[in-house]
Amino acid sequence: MSQDLIRKFQKDLMAGKPQSAFKKARVAAKKSPETALYQNLAGAALAESGDHGAAIPWFQRALKLSPGHPEYQANLALALIMSKQRDRASLLIDRLLEMRPEDPQALHLRVINRYLSTDWRGAIEAADAVLARDPRHVDALNFRGQAKSELGQPEAALEDFHAILRIRPNDTLAMQNAAERLNELGQREEARAMYGRILAADPENAEALQQIVTLAPMDRLPEIAKLVNAALSRQGKSDDDRAALHMAAARIAERQGDTALAMEQFSRAHEIDASRAPATDKAACTEFQKATRIFLQSVTPSHPLPDSPRPIFVVGLPRSGTTLVEMILTAAEGVASCGELDAGARVAHDFLEKGESLTPERLDRVAQDYMARVPDLPEGTRAFVDKLPANYRRIGLLLAAFPTARVVNIERDPRDVALSIWKQRFRGQGMRFANRLSSIAHEENLYRAYMYYWRQAYADRILTVRYEDLVQDIQAESRRLAEHCGLDWDPAMMHPEDNRARVRTASLHQVRNKVHAASIGGWQVFGDRIRELTDRLEPELWPELKAELWPDRDSDQRQGS
Repeated sequence: MSQDLIRKFQKDLMAGKPQSAFKKARVAAKKSPETALYQNLAGAALAESGDHGAAIPWFQRALKLSPGHPEYQANLALALIMSKQRDRASLLIDRLLEMRPEDPQALHLRVINRYLSTDWRGAIEAADAVLARDPRHVDALNFRGQAKSELGQPEAALEDFHAILRIRPNDTLAMQNAAERLNELGQREEARAMYGRILAADPENAEALQQIVTLAPMDRLPEIAKLVNAALSRQGKSDDDRAALHMAAARIAERQGDTALAMEQFSRAHEIDASRAPATDKAACTEFQKATRIFLQSVTPSHPLPDSPRPIFVVGLPRSGTTLVEMILTAAEGVASCGELDAGARVAHDFLEKGESLTPERLDRVAQDYMARVPDLPEGTRAFVDKLPANYRRIGLLLAAFPTARVVNIERDPRDVALSIWKQRFRGQGMRFANRLSSIAHEENLYRAYMYYWRQAYADRILTVRYEDLVQDIQAESRRLAEHCGLDWDPAMMHPEDNRARVRTASLHQVRNKVHAASIGGWQVFGDRIRELTDRLEPELWPELKAELWPDRDSDQRQGS
């Protein structure tokens, strides 16, 4: 009976029918509740369908019937990891390794758990243990490379991805990861060649087509456009692939000067992504209420960290110029670039989720937890830049935890910000608003509300720089930046395009060019669509735009008074 069931079960899974496999296993488990195998099969089918939380009790019942079974223990640990119960998973994995210290599966589960918990250093350590036993363990090499990337070690990460390709020359994921790191390191020719390898094996690879468009010379664009159009004409493409292909088509049209077609293709890409991942405007407002209620308090750490190295938080809306400011600041001696750290988001999320009160002792832990996520800094670093734009949501907590820290806030015309966002495809959970102009306007209003609020308490520690002023007089603005951040001004700060610090954001290629003002006023290519944005901007939050966008507001008020 069991062998026949296993064959049918496996056939369903191979056919992509996990629910059918689950029904078979559930029926068998009901008929023979004392058989651990059937409980495990039911859990495995649910896990295959993506419902890891529902799989957990089935694996637990299997283990109750067959204590210590290695496969069932590993299945339960993985289900806990994937259902985000990672503390429980860690305890289980530790117990497994106490019993079997060299168990390869348990060692690999530790890698996965630490990586998904964003414990980058822990993931590297765990991957090292796996690779010490098996230097050709591809998954461990991949996780270690990804963790090194997150810690700002692109060269070391690239070594791991190249190691995978020596083992599996056609591993698409390794090629994509290698291409991203090459691009980050400024090795554009090598990155383009790597994407070319992917397309040679899979001419319709949507991700490779989306990325190679920005790297290819103009004379290659017609050839790439044919591949993109052919891929779009195929039936059966996933929504994710179709969105990537429309984004590729948009970038081709933009580079070829066909603005109307580019905007049409950008819109199609965003329509697909918006339908799959709706914006979370309401949740963002709830977070605003929590953050501004808790973090605007006169509390200081009981044991502040040393003054050096101290953080400089560069904040603003996405695509407002935060990367440019990072490159200016890190051109000064003794200032390290850390890119977009997730540290602030993590400590603030943990704080808000636990609902703790703001105390000096709690601030000590916040500062320590934050610094544990900062990459290794070069010897002699006086300050480091964390340029995660969305840190504007948590300025109160970060400045309370770091009494010597400074904030640089970048403001830019919200219409130009919207256009720049619209021309990118953001995949992160926190960027869902980027797929609708109405949601972009909501985010822009929220950003302004946050900044007005924080300035009440931290006016002397927050410097606001207008993007338009920065690109038109970089010498004067870079001096303001240096003075505010307590840095010695350096002429190199006027030439951020020469700064070789790593860049992993959508601004990668722009910041390698000489500073210019060409993008100011670019929002006009939106045409009639701009009303979807401007109609939702709050006049009280954008007073500098009142005369242009709402010229009748003041006159109406005067007539009514």
